[in-house]
Order: sequence, then C-alpha cells, then structure tokens
Amino acid sequence: GYPCDITVGTLATGDYSVEINGAIIENGITVERKTLNDLIGALSRGRERFEAELARMKPYSSCAVIVESPFRMLAKGEYTSAMNPYAAVQSVLSMMQKFRVPFLFAESRRQAEFMTFHLLRHFYRHNI
Repeated sequence: GYPCDITVGTLATGDYSVEINGAIIENGITVERKTLNDLIGALSRGRERFEAELARMKPYSSCAVIVESPFRMLAKGEYTSAMNPYAAVQSVLSMMQKFRVPFLFAESRRQAEFMTFHLLRHFYRHNI
C-alpha cells in the first residue's frame, strides 16, 4: 500500500534495501524486520547467525532492526520462549552498542511496515 515498486529477491544482508536502476546501492541501507518471537530466537538459539548478520551491517551507511512489537513486550517476557526477559533486553542493548545497529520497536506489524518504508524513503531522499 505504499507508493513504490517492489522487487522480490535475496539480499546479502537484511530484508529490505533501496534499488536504483535495477541495482542495490552497495553499503547503502539495509533493514532487518523481525517479529518478537523471531527476535527471541535470534537472541538465543540463532545468536551466532544473528550476530554475523549484524556484523555485516556495520559497513552500511544506514541500517536498522525493526521489531514488529513494542519494547514493553520484550521487557515483560510476552513471547513464546523461556528466555529471561532481562537477558533479552540486555542482549538487545549490548548488540546495539557492539554492532552500532539501532533496534526500533513498533507497536504493530502495520507500524513496522510504515517505519520500514519511510526509513528507506528518507535514506533515498537524503542520499541519492
């Protein structure tokens, strides 16, 4: 429902980026979107793979992890995992500093889509 063309494909890093004349801008912008349960899985059993993904984001001019749930749900442990909520929050805060990647928490999937689109749009507007 946003005014843009979408190309479905595989990115080296992240889930979304900006394409110009059929080419992804190398080290331009990448956005990784996660549900809360996906994030918890990435912080626990998939941590090594997730940290490798975040490390690949470091050279990008702009990047973000957008979570389709509010931060309070992470902090209260409102997810389907036995992971301690304090440990989950500390992991997110640590990764933000270690990899210099912001984690943005949305109130809903719809808001996460809004944030993703406009983050990409503003990157394009200011950098292309």
